[in-house]
Amino acid sequence: MSCDKVRDLTGAYAIGAVSSYEKRLIEDHLIGCELHAEISGLVGAVLGLSAAAPEMESPAGLVGRISAAIRD
Repeated sequence: MSCDKVRDLTGAYAIGAVSSYEKRLIEDHLIGCELHAEISGLVGAVLGLSAAAPEMESPAGLVGRISAAIRD
């Protein structure tokens, strides 16, 4: 995977929103790439923010509205 593609996927990777295949490609790339420190920092920040945020209930009907929008 190229550095540009890894940069494009950095945000999604940091929040765990890439496929297992993309994750493996990104991590293989990071072994020899200077982006490793940047991405490690982002992953750490995401984990810290998610731990600090209170768990919330979804608004009533949200899942149904999302499902309906996906079907359309």
